[in-house]
Amino acid sequence: MKWLEIRDDRGVWQDRYDLDGSLVAVVGPIDRGKTSMTECLDFLFGRQVRFRGAVDQRLRAVRAEMEIGDGTYVVRRDRSRAGVVQVADAGGTPVGEFPLESQGEVPSWSTWLLMQLGLDEKFASVRLPKDKRLTFTEDLLPFLHIRQEDIDRFVVRPASQDDRRLAVLNLLLHLSDPEAERLAGAITDLDNHIKSQRRKKRQITEFLDDSEATSSAALAADLAALRERERQARDALAGLRRAVDAAAAHAAHLHAQVDQARTRLTTAEDGADWVRRRHQEARSKVTALEKSLARLEAVTDASPQDRDRLALEYLACPACETDLRDRVVEPGQCSLCTAPLPGSALVKEKAHLRQALDAARTALAGVEKDLVSSGEAVRLARERLDIARRAVDAHLAAATAPHLDAIAAATGELEALRAQITALSRLRVPHDRLTAIDRDVQDRQGDLDVMRERHQRLLAGLVRPDVALTRLNSLFRQIVRKFGLPWATGRARMDPTTWTPLVDEQDFDQRGGGSRTAVSVAYSLALLLYALEDPEGFHLPHLLILDSPQKNFGRNSHDQGLATRMYDWLTTYLTDRRESLGGRYHDFQLIIVDNNIPGMVEKHFKPLHRFRDTAGFIRGLDHPHGPPVAGRQLELDEPDDEDFDSEDTDVVEPVG
Repeated sequence: MKWLEIRDDRGVWQDRYDLDGSLVAVVGPIDRGKTSMTECLDFLFGRQVRFRGAVDQRLRAVRAEMEIGDGTYVVRRDRSRAGVVQVADAGGTPVGEFPLESQGEVPSWSTWLLMQLGLDEKFASVRLPKDKRLTFTEDLLPFLHIRQEDIDRFVVRPASQDDRRLAVLNLLLHLSDPEAERLAGAITDLDNHIKSQRRKKRQITEFLDDSEATSSAALAADLAALRERERQARDALAGLRRAVDAAAAHAAHLHAQVDQARTRLTTAEDGADWVRRRHQEARSKVTALEKSLARLEAVTDASPQDRDRLALEYLACPACETDLRDRVVEPGQCSLCTAPLPGSALVKEKAHLRQALDAARTALAGVEKDLVSSGEAVRLARERLDIARRAVDAHLAAATAPHLDAIAAATGELEALRAQITALSRLRVPHDRLTAIDRDVQDRQGDLDVMRERHQRLLAGLVRPDVALTRLNSLFRQIVRKFGLPWATGRARMDPTTWTPLVDEQDFDQRGGGSRTAVSVAYSLALLLYALEDPEGFHLPHLLILDSPQKNFGRNSHDQGLATRMYDWLTTYLTDRRESLGGRYHDFQLIIVDNNIPGMVEKHFKPLHRFRDTAGFIRGLDHPHGPPVAGRQLELDEPDDEDFDSEDTDVVEPVG
């Protein structure tokens, strides 16, 4: 962290707080905004911070210059746009705006931070429950900022989040890598599948064991017997049907007679249809001639001008055969020569029509006789077909009747056997499923063994846990001994399973409040020193913020002695290392926030910000928690109480 500045409710960016140093201290009485200052850093790193008091009322935006990975950036976050973080380079050129939550192709703020630190691939490889992912804000920042409210409650993170804390440690200490993590996730999935299959197998087995009728051997025997009976019934039914087919074959000549009768009926029906068409044509001609003759009778006595055009018999010209039906002729004129028709022509025409009508009626009478004959022929052909069909039916009934009852009985028996086989097959399904589950578990177990062997080979190429644990134990033990915890022997180590501190074989929760705080500080300092001494072996960023390391320390000589030893060792050790070794010991930052620090170590903290009674984190406030309220009359339920002094009614509510 290079510097920090805030914009207040007056729209003013207040003077910067210089943070450019390896050892930085922020001290002062309670309730002056020391913790709020570190919460502003958390706010920049993407945490959801609940500011308090005057900071909550006045703070509008925060920005800071910080070194992240190999770059230096100015980071800003406004409370009015708390969902995004704005980043610019040291020269002020915008780098981008990064949302707290990923949006399409734009990385989240947490992902961008991990990318700058070279940790994004590592963190993305870890699979967590409910498809969650490790993030900078939730999973790495707790290692870098030990908050006031947490410093004596747990080590880095609550026990409920141990899986995430250990996943981060494994990645940072090179106890695991992305390939190993991805393989570990696949191993977990496959192992869970195998366990699920085995649970299903137990459930099915318990169900089947409840009854002897569902045992595999009994079901197999019953199914074999039923299938044999089904085969026999099927053969018997086939034999009966063959007998019926053979009996039906002897009626072939009768079927031929039926076919012949059907052919004769078809021929007779076709002939009758032809006669009906002839009869209809003859009747139509007679009707037309009768109508023509009637019309001619009607115009016989009419004058030529009143007579209708007569062209009944002359539909076409007798010379050239031209169609005269569409020719328009004046009424009473000849349709051939268009001259008026004389009376003699009418008589001749009438005689001609009567002659044609007689011939048409004679022809109609002949056709009507043919119509009667054809109808009789159809009737006789239909009777012969019915006789032939009855003969076939009678023969088949006589030939197949003895087999019909047997066929019905055999069909019923076959269907009953098939129903029993279906029912037993359903009971057989769980056994088949057990077999499939056994086969699947065996195959998957083989795959799991191969994957675990490969995972072990991958881990063998990484840092061995015992090596990292030995180094961390050595640093932690050294710090604890230098702190000189009261009533402690100096025995200190890490639990190899949880990687949490044990002092005199007591875990963190077993110690008192002040002692827990000291152990928490020692643990975080051990992690920082490990990262400084082996930056290639431990990729923890070299930033540590300790808020209230003297929390729960009393003012007695023992507690103050512990505080002095704690501050004296960490400042002396880090200062000596920086001056004697330089290099990476210049590349760290320890920010301590406390009510006070021993005067003997103040010289090591540069810069040191001291908040006093009259000035806090937000500058220029006469009353950080609001102006005092005017006096008011206290109202008591019993105003006549003798102990109540009526002259002391005006009081001022306390600040804050």
